[in-house]
Amino acid sequence: LKREQDQKITLLRHEFERRSNEIQKSYEAHMKKSRDGLDKRRKEEIRAIEDRKHIMIEQLMGEHSKAFADIKNYYNDITHNNLDLIK
Repeated sequence: LKREQDQKITLLRHEFERRSNEIQKSYEAHMKKSRDGLDKRRKEEIRAIEDRKHIMIEQLMGEHSKAFADIKNYYNDITHNNLDLIK
């Protein structure tokens, strides 16, 4: 009688371990899939942010170049006008 109980307990333990391993593998596969999806989405978002950043930098560079050229022309005009007055 005790031996039968030991065998049943052993079988139940093996069945439990098998199910536990299946559930764990299923969970790990699901987590890997979720993590991969989130990593992909994060990389896409980072790429989009970097693209917007580069576009803004180019716009600012263009605006600053134009402003610098305007200031340079303004002071060149003042200098030329002063030189004309001196002559």
